[in-house]
Amino acid sequence: MNILKRKITMNPILFTFFILISMIVASIVTMATFYLYQSLFNQNHSANDFDKIETVYEQINNEYYKDIDEDKLIDSAIDGMVEGLEDPYSEYLTEEELSQFDESISGNFEGIGAEIEQRDNEIFISSPIKGSPAEKGGLQPKDQIIGIDGDSIEGQDVNDAVKKIRGEKGTTVTLTIVRGNQQPFDVEITRDKIHMDSVSHQSIENESTDIITISRFQQGTHKELSNVLDKVVNNDHNHLILDFRNNPGGLLDEAVNMIGLFVGDNKVAAILETRDGKQQEVKTNIDQVDGLEDKTITIVLNEGSASASEVFAGALQDHINATVVGESSYGKGVVQTTKQFGNELLKYTNSKWLTPNERWIHDKGIKPDKVIKPSIYKHLTMLDSDKVYKENSKGEDIQFIEFGLQSLGYSIKSPNKEFDSETEKALKAFQQEYEIKATGEMHGKTTDTFMKVIFDHLRNDDPQMKNVIQFVTQT
Repeated sequence: MNILKRKITMNPILFTFFILISMIVASIVTMATFYLYQSLFNQNHSANDFDKIETVYEQINNEYYKDIDEDKLIDSAIDGMVEGLEDPYSEYLTEEELSQFDESISGNFEGIGAEIEQRDNEIFISSPIKGSPAEKGGLQPKDQIIGIDGDSIEGQDVNDAVKKIRGEKGTTVTLTIVRGNQQPFDVEITRDKIHMDSVSHQSIENESTDIITISRFQQGTHKELSNVLDKVVNNDHNHLILDFRNNPGGLLDEAVNMIGLFVGDNKVAAILETRDGKQQEVKTNIDQVDGLEDKTITIVLNEGSASASEVFAGALQDHINATVVGESSYGKGVVQTTKQFGNELLKYTNSKWLTPNERWIHDKGIKPDKVIKPSIYKHLTMLDSDKVYKENSKGEDIQFIEFGLQSLGYSIKSPNKEFDSETEKALKAFQQEYEIKATGEMHGKTTDTFMKVIFDHLRNDDPQMKNVIQFVTQT
C-alpha cells in the first residue's frame, strides 16, 4: 500500500508565537466562561457547583433506560430552580402556558374565570372573576382545590392544575373544594368563552351615587375607566364608589395610569424596593380627569382584592385621602418582572412595593377605614342536595341556611347553628313560594332551588353594596 506522505514545516519562532496566542485565547475563554457563570447565577458559587447540573443532565441523558425528552428535562430543571424560591408568584412558563398568560392579560380566554395560585404546595382560588362561571358556581377566594374531575391534585403545581381546569366552551369540570373547616364538596362548572370588559358602571340616581366596578387590570383597563369617568364627571352626583372586590390585580402599568386619572401627572403611584434596599419611585404620566375633585371617592375591598388593586387603593389613600370600606384586602406586596426565552417566559419576584407614604401591606392587606362585612358571603357554603336538613339538625350548614333565608326576606330573627321551629317555618314559606312541597326539610329539589336563588340574589341584590351606599350617603 502506498501512503502519500507530506512534510509540513513551520518557522520555529512563528510556531512558538502561535502556541502562545492559543494559550492566551484559551485562558481568556476560560476566564470569560467562569465570570459568565458568576454573573448569571451567584458570585458566591464556583463553577464546580454548576458542573453538578451538567453532570446530572449528561448522566440521565446517556444512561436512563428509556429515551428522554431533552427539552422537558431542561424545563423541569428550570422549574425546580424556580420552585426552590418558595415564592407562589414566581414561575417558568412553557409556550402553552405563556399563551394562557397572554390570554389572561388581554381579557380573552376559555375556562371557568378564576385566578388560581399555589401556596405551600396547595392550590387555592385567589379570586373568581365577576360574572364568570366560577363566580356563578359559588367559588370564593381562599377556596382550596384538592381534586379535579375526581382525581386528587396532591403534589401537582399550579400550572398542572390550570391545564386541567381550562378547556373549551361548553365542557364541564368538577372541582373538589375545601372551604375553611368544612368537609370537601364538589362544584361542577361549565366552561365558557370569556371576554372580560374590566370596567362596568352603574348610576344610582336617587342616591346621587355612581358605582364603577373594576374586575381586573388588563390591557386597556385605564382607557375603559377613563371613558366611564368622562361620563361620571358630567352628572351632578356627589359620590363615586370604586368597587375592587375580588379583583385579583394584573398589570402594574395599568394601575399606575388609573391612579393618574385621580391624582394627576408626575405623582408617586408606588415605590419599588429591591433586596439591597434601593428604592425606585413609579410615577404617573397621565393627567387627572377634571371634575373628580368635586366628588367623594370611596373604594370597596375584600379579601379577594389583591396586587394592583392594593396599589391603586394605597395610592388614593395616601394622595387624596380616599375612604376604603369593606374588608381587609389580600395582602400581596411584591412585584414580578419577566424575561422571555424564545417562546417561554420566566416570571419572578424582583422587588416589593410600598405605597407613596412607604407602607408595606404584604401579608397584612389594606385595612378598611370602615368595616362593612357581607351578610351572607362569610357563611356561604355548598349544600349537599342528598343530605337532609330538618328540625334538630345542627352545624355550620344550618347557620348558612338561616342566613340565606333571612337575606331573602323570610322571618329569621337570629341565625344560629340549630334548625328550630323558626327555621322550619321560614323554609316552608320558601318552598311554597317556589312551588315545592312544603315539608319544612332542606334536601333534593329544595336544596338545588335554594342554592340557585341564593347565588342569583347575591349577584343581583348585593346586600354589602347596599350597606356601602348607605354609609357613603350618610357620612
